Amino acid sequence: MILVVALIVLGPQRLPEAAIYIARAIKAVRRYAATITAEFRREFREAYEEIEQMRMELQELRQALREHAAQVERELQEAAHKAESSLSAQEPGDNPSLADPRPPQGPSP
Repeated sequence: MILVVALIVLGPQRLPEAAIYIARAIKAVRRYAATITAEFRREFREAYEEIEQMRMELQELRQALREHAAQVERELQEAAHKAESSLSAQEPGDNPSLADPRPPQGPSP
């Protein structure tokens, strides 16, 4: 149907020239679209790789922070346990620094 209309409008002399021009235009548009598509794919791949790298770094950082927090918690528990053991092992009278700092009050003369 389109070919018949083009034949009537352009005539048999100019129809082959128009077909060649249209074919070249379609080729150029396809080439341009392929170039743009390839460029978008490359850019998105680079962005994805950067995001993936950041995700891996964040996972490593999160793991390091967890390990550090666990170490600090163990050290605090150990220090608390030592302090409790030290305090329970000493009686207030055994250690002058733990004894009542007030001087003994005896009967007044």
